[in-house]
Amino acid sequence: MKQNATRMSIMLDTMLEDDGVTLKSYDSSKSLGKKFYIVKNYVKKNKSIILDIGTESENTFEIAKNVTRCKKIYGVNIEEGFEHYSDSELENMKNFKFYNGYSIPFKDKMFDVITIFYVLHHIKKPILKKLIKDIDRVLKKDGYVVIVDHNVHTKEIKKIVEKEHKLFSPSGDYYMKLMTMDEIRELFPDSYEICEQSYNSSIYNYHAKFHMVLQKK
Repeated sequence: MKQNATRMSIMLDTMLEDDGVTLKSYDSSKSLGKKFYIVKNYVKKNKSIILDIGTESENTFEIAKNVTRCKKIYGVNIEEGFEHYSDSELENMKNFKFYNGYSIPFKDKMFDVITIFYVLHHIKKPILKKLIKDIDRVLKKDGYVVIVDHNVHTKEIKKIVEKEHKLFSPSGDYYMKLMTMDEIRELFPDSYEICEQSYNSSIYNYHAKFHMVLQKK
């Protein structure tokens, strides 16, 4: 299974190169590029508008546009965790906005695609319900939600992911409720249909993940 995961990573690297996509050499950019390569299949070139929920850095916008060829991409995140960003860095993120975690500061039916990468398991249930409702508000009819998250298909993987998170927050000052692919699907209304889903189930890889694409009908 470990070999399969490695082959998949190599295959995605090759696909990105063949498609003329150039990414910076560091791992975080490559990882983000691979996520947006999934998104690319649901983007109309120079027409689609993307919203990224949980944007982590200014690199997100450059990479997303480079990989998907979308018209525009916007991003939102809570203020916590951005204390280390200077005012000039935040100014460079022109399409980025802070929000309260559930009320998305954009107009109704604005987006063709919404991406959510490793975010949902950090949101408490009452807020999560509000967020899903607002995602539905800002997403166009026939639009897509692309989710990538931890594939906690075994107790062993779940324990590894929990330990990995604690390394980055030794004080324990964070919320985490890991969910299965089915549990995340149930968060969305029945009118959302699964277009695509895939997972890496390697027990040797603590980054075992799944991706799911839902379409709003």
